[in-house]
Amino acid sequence: MNTRLRATAVGLVVLVLAQIYLGALVAGLRAGLVYNTWPTIDGALVPAGARLFFEQPLWRNFFENALTVQFQHRMTGYAVWLVALWHWLDVLRSRRKGPLTGALPLAVVVTLQAALGILTLIHQVPIGLALAHQGMAMIVLALATLHAARLGAAARRGALAPERVL
Repeated sequence: MNTRLRATAVGLVVLVLAQIYLGALVAGLRAGLVYNTWPTIDGALVPAGARLFFEQPLWRNFFENALTVQFQHRMTGYAVWLVALWHWLDVLRSRRKGPLTGALPLAVVVTLQAALGILTLIHQVPIGLALAHQGMAMIVLALATLHAARLGAAARRGALAPERVL
């Protein structure tokens, strides 16, 4: 289980980095102005494949198609949120106090970031909310990185070693 806690924490850092990258694409394409409804996007929870992948060659859709980029950003956001909550619950079940002090704030900040992203979207990307959303992304990345680093350091010290039964 301790290896899983560390792997999930590192996985969260990777997901957050991917989400920040996708957010930059969304901002650059102004996709939040075009597709600004929630929970649906382009009238559906999952847009039609013909609308997601109409650019040729296919790979261009992942960088230049505003609908595809916005959809990727949303789905990755949901993944970050779910993994952060799952990780926090996993840490709770492990009954380890040290990791809990990083997992709980991370889950809270990720939840706030998701809510801020939704508000930014449905209000049609006002600059103040957009900047707050980008700034909060840096806080999420910092907390995720610190949490993963602390778990790694605790593992090296043996603090996360499996409990020994005498």
